[in-house]
Amino acid sequence: MRFPERMPASIRWRTALSSVGLAMLAALAITLSVAPARATDTPMPTDLEGGRASTGLKVSWSPPDTSASSYTLVGYGIQRKDFVSSEYITLVDHTGDTETSYIDSSGDPDEDDKFIGGRAYGYRLRAIYEDADETLQYSDWTTHVVVHVPRYPKPTNLTVVDNSEEDEPATYELTWTAPTLSWSEDAAALSGYKVTVVGEIPQLVVHLDSDVTSYLHNPSAEREYIYQVAAQFGVFESAQAYYPPFGQ
Repeated sequence: MRFPERMPASIRWRTALSSVGLAMLAALAITLSVAPARATDTPMPTDLEGGRASTGLKVSWSPPDTSASSYTLVGYGIQRKDFVSSEYITLVDHTGDTETSYIDSSGDPDEDDKFIGGRAYGYRLRAIYEDADETLQYSDWTTHVVVHVPRYPKPTNLTVVDNSEEDEPATYELTWTAPTLSWSEDAAALSGYKVTVVGEIPQLVVHLDSDVTSYLHNPSAEREYIYQVAAQFGVFESAQAYYPPFGQ
């Protein structure tokens, strides 16, 4: 700050100190306005666990201890990752309630929205709060919990028979035996089959009802084909049965 040359020294010093004081107060006000929420105000959920349900993969947890928080717990955010890309996707941005379990029935978008038996996913969540101004505040994300997809049984006895007749288009008949579940608790019912014909261009994929255990394939050209049949149980899908079997 520039002072008039004839201003007394004592006034110049008081004016300078006042200016510095105002600047410090302004900086303090800015700091206070953007100060992050204290960890005690936004504690994380605890005891995150995973398992299976008949309709999807289940995650449960214990609510955070909010005894030292000045905020109100209003919900949770939930994310999932696979262990190929390791990138999290948001399943629920805000649950809007304080329930402490969630069933993921969305399936894997890379697998026609099915969960393939034997694979695993990581789930994590964070708590969501409202402060006195009804502004949302968030806890840190929890460490992820690993949830394994149950191994539903695949079809058995897959065979392919050439039913072609002379001077008629080629016809191959696939038949198989329906799988049998070895457990009943939290189990989904058989809902259908997915038949894949490798060798057709484009690759042929057919979905069949659960009471159908055969399929007629009319090949588009004379070439070798590989047949794959997977059983589907709601959002879950078994491993594939192959014909010809591996190694043949």
